Amino acid sequence: MHSILASRSNPFITGLTTPFRAARLIASTPKLYRLSIAPIALSVLLFIVFIATILSGIWTMVHAAFLSAIASYSGLIFVILSIIAVIGSFMMIGNFLTFFIALIASPLNDLLAEKTEETLEVSEIPHWNTGRFIRIFWIDLRKTIVTIFAGLVFSIGMMIPVANFFFMLGLALLNTFTYITYPQSRREQGLIQSALWIKNNFFLSIGFGLTTLALFSIPLVNLIAIPISVVGGTLLYFESEK
Repeated sequence: MHSILASRSNPFITGLTTPFRAARLIASTPKLYRLSIAPIALSVLLFIVFIATILSGIWTMVHAAFLSAIASYSGLIFVILSIIAVIGSFMMIGNFLTFFIALIASPLNDLLAEKTEETLEVSEIPHWNTGRFIRIFWIDLRKTIVTIFAGLVFSIGMMIPVANFFFMLGLALLNTFTYITYPQSRREQGLIQSALWIKNNFFLSIGFGLTTLALFSIPLVNLIAIPISVVGGTLLYFESEK
C-alpha cells in the first residue's frame, strides 16, 4: 500500500494532519489532480449561486425579520444581538452549504475516492454491478438523510453560546462521517458500521473533522476542501484498517 499511509502514534494528530497528506497525494498524482477539478468547479458554481441569492435581497428580508423580533431591546444589547445573529447566520448557512455541496458532488466524489484506492494500491476494490448499485444507493440515501438532518441541527446549535463548542465537535464528527462514507458505502457498510467506526476511531475522527471544518471556513481554500476531504477520508479509513 502507498507509503502515504505511514503509521502515526497519536490518533488525534493523525486526524489533524491527514487532510494535508491528502493534498500532497493529490498534487503528486496527476490522475487524482484531474479528477479533483470537477468537484472544485461545482463548488465554485454553487458558491456563486449562493452569493447571488444573498445579493438578490433574501438576506435583507431575513435580517429585517430578525430586527423586528428583537425590536424591544435597545442600545448595546441590540447591537450585540445583531452582530451575533449575523455571524451565527452566516456560520449556519455556510456549514449547511458545505454539506449540501458535498451531497450534490457525491457521484464525482465517489469516483475520486475509488481512484484514490487504486493509487493506494488497495486490494479487492469492489466493482459496480446492478445489484450492488441498488444496495449502495439505498445505503447512501439513508446516510444522506441523516447527514442533512444532523448538519442542520448542529449548524443551528452553533448559534448557542457555550454549547456551540459541543455542536462544533458534532459538526467535526459529521464531516468525518461524510468523507469516510465513500469507501465504506462501496463495501456496503451502512449507518451502524459508520457510527461504530466513528466510535472506535473517535480522536482520529475529531482531528480530521476539525481540520476539514477549518479548511471549509477559509475563503478560496474552501473551494479545494472537498477533494482534499474525499481523498483524506479515504486515507483515514484505510489507515485505520491497517
